[in-house]
Amino acid sequence: QATEAAVPVADLRLLVEKLQAEAPAEAYNWMVSTVDRLEQEEADRAALMKRSWSDAAFEDGEEGNEATIEGYEVELSEMLKRSSNGLSDGTVLGNALDLAGAYKKNYKLDKANAILLSCTRKVEERGGAWMV
Repeated sequence: QATEAAVPVADLRLLVEKLQAEAPAEAYNWMVSTVDRLEQEEADRAALMKRSWSDAAFEDGEEGNEATIEGYEVELSEMLKRSSNGLSDGTVLGNALDLAGAYKKNYKLDKANAILLSCTRKVEERGGAWMV
């Protein structure tokens, strides 16, 4: 059974834009909103799968590992400042969950728990794979 190759969302966006002059307005608007949704789903999937912080080796000793964690905390703090949606933003939420994993690897279980509790409602709202 043959399967067709998927079209990358960015390419799909370009194809839809080429149809703007030819397609009926209602059809064009539907295609644009569908591509918007696909882009958001793609970004959410990438945010959910992000594990760069929790996958760090943390082999720099207690002091070095603490400095690494502090860098992640600053980075997440900056993301929260830039985001108008806070933890509703999939990228911010994914990074918060990733930081919780990094905390766990460093036995900072109280901090990990605090982040997970802060994320719970947003994760439940998203459902699906976010609930894992």
